[in-house]
Amino acid sequence: MNRQKIVYISGKIGEKKLSPITVKKFQDAQDLLLSQGHAAVNPADKQYQKEMKHHVAIEKKRYEKQHFKKDFDEYGQMLLYDMHFIWGCDAIYMLPDWRNLPGATAEHSYAKSCNREIIYADPSTAE
Repeated sequence: MNRQKIVYISGKIGEKKLSPITVKKFQDAQDLLLSQGHAAVNPADKQYQKEMKHHVAIEKKRYEKQHFKKDFDEYGQMLLYDMHFIWGCDAIYMLPDWRNLPGATAEHSYAKSCNREIIYADPSTAE
């Protein structure tokens, strides 16, 4: 029997408030991975989003206190949060829309550099 993998789902989000279409796209990927016997990390999940926003708010306060300025890179901090989860996963699942998106391509590169398995929802989007 194959060992269960922990798989991070990567694809286009890019919205301050996630649309129902985005949530469904990520949920469908999560359901597919679960049906294959894997655990999934879904960055479009409500709890993930809530915890990420809390983490970013804490980091923003710390940054502004240490640097005495307000040029905090919120997007960069969100991406670092995602990278933390990718580091803890066995694989990353690239949704078909991952190409040419700064966040998803950064996640792909990071996963590759950490020797994580890369699974493509659409093999034609593979490198």
